[in-house]
Amino acid sequence: MVLYTQDSVSVRFPGPRGEEAVSGKLEISREPHGFVVSWVPYPPSPAKPQCPDDPDDLWEDLSADSTVTYHPSRKGSAKSLQSVKIKAEKGSAAAVPPPIEFEVSELNSYQCRQVNGKHELSLNLSDGSLVPTFVFLERRHEHFLRALREYLTFKRTTKPTTSQAGPSSSSPSTLQQRKRKGPNWSQQEKLDLVAEVGKRRLILRSRGADSATKGAKQAAWREVIAAVNASLNSSKERSKAEVKKQWQNLLERAKKERQLLLDTHGGEMNGADLPLSLISQRVLDVISESVMDEASTPDVDGSPEILEPFMCLKEEPEPEVILGAFEADHRTLETRTLEADRWTFESDRRTVPPRLAARNSPQQSGVPPPTPHDRGSSPTTSTLHNRFRDRRLDATATSSGDFVVWEDQRHSTDEQLERHFFESALRTCEELSNASRDLVRMRKKEHALKMALLRSKNKYYELKLRKLQHGEAP
Repeated sequence: MVLYTQDSVSVRFPGPRGEEAVSGKLEISREPHGFVVSWVPYPPSPAKPQCPDDPDDLWEDLSADSTVTYHPSRKGSAKSLQSVKIKAEKGSAAAVPPPIEFEVSELNSYQCRQVNGKHELSLNLSDGSLVPTFVFLERRHEHFLRALREYLTFKRTTKPTTSQAGPSSSSPSTLQQRKRKGPNWSQQEKLDLVAEVGKRRLILRSRGADSATKGAKQAAWREVIAAVNASLNSSKERSKAEVKKQWQNLLERAKKERQLLLDTHGGEMNGADLPLSLISQRVLDVISESVMDEASTPDVDGSPEILEPFMCLKEEPEPEVILGAFEADHRTLETRTLEADRWTFESDRRTVPPRLAARNSPQQSGVPPPTPHDRGSSPTTSTLHNRFRDRRLDATATSSGDFVVWEDQRHSTDEQLERHFFESALRTCEELSNASRDLVRMRKKEHALKMALLRSKNKYYELKLRKLQHGEAP
């Protein structure tokens, strides 16, 4: 069943006179095994009959390096055997290129570029092979890509691959050497693949980037491929690319299925109660188990090499405790400030002599008593200078010795409060700085500990692999 048709699509093929563009029809059709993209060349036009007596007929010697033409009807009618052979080759119709056909599921990426007003589209398949470049008129390639996205989602490449830059990337021999798609994966084969990956989840899902981890991952994948091929009821074995691609497909399909069910139920159902398929449930179990294995402590011997990072750790206060102490000290500082403020007012009344107090009283000076608004709406945020501002103006006018004593006491109290506040803030900053340094040291020790555990795992699996290779019991 044909779903999409695109006319006047050219494909470049190598010909006797260099690379030639052959026009054809591009189609997307539905087959029993999936969607298929096919390109069929147009039938060639009938060749024009060549008349040997035509004086305007020119024969060209293509076998020679230089251009040589023959005029058979001129004087002498000299003909060479080579020229007759050339005429037969030139007058015959050009060979029709073979049709191109591949499945949509094999597409991996594509690249578009514009050359001389035409748009070229290069397609890359998942097995690494390439399809000859399609040449579209104007911007008709966008319609073809829009139709492809309805059946497949693939990414766009920004740089051509190494094989694409080669001179023989679009030759028909490359298409003939392209690997055919293997047999479809059965339900049991997928379950076996998930089970084999789950047995080696610690290695395959580890995040190490050193050479030992990479070697362990490659060895684990070889074991998975061997186990999958052992259970395959076919003479053709699965390649490494097919096995890894199938695992990635199962992983992405399980995540999408779980997310779709969560969006459908709207959070009413717990993640463990979702009606997932059997394969998706097994894949998600492997992922969750690998996460739990990374978070838990592995079963290793208590050797000094493994336990050494634990011995260098010591108990140190947490930053949260220090922040709590800072808040308590801050509240204590406010309480002390208010108490000192209250003490200053009381000492003010005790220290100022009676005649100075009578002179500054509202009845003698005619000034109305200060309101709470004059002294500041918030005694916590206002400074001591603002609280004594109304008294300082009246008392400065008197130059008595008793007022000097009262002024010195007030300044001394202000300096003590400010010094206490800055000392407390400085101690808090130092404690926070020490806590940050301790936290960084602990994180470094934790990282070193994780790396030591990972190295021990790699040694264990390397030893196990060597025993298996030599036929010994693990």
